Amino acid sequence: MKNIRFDFGVLIKGNPQIDNALHRIIDDNPLEFFEVMRPSCEALWATAALKMMNVVFTQIPLHKLFKD
Repeated sequence: MKNIRFDFGVLIKGNPQIDNALHRIIDDNPLEFFEVMRPSCEALWATAALKMMNVVFTQIPLHKLFKD
């Protein structure tokens, strides 16, 4: 994970200096930023995966998934 780049667009509307400084901090410390964001990202992906699995498995009858 050497070349991590984040593109958040405008983070601070109306103050480009602070916005640019914040982007520079994130770009200069991508691994640290990723570690801080990891719990939120994991929770988001877990929720998305669970919703997708619920949609898939509610469409397939149980008798097709499991033998008697």
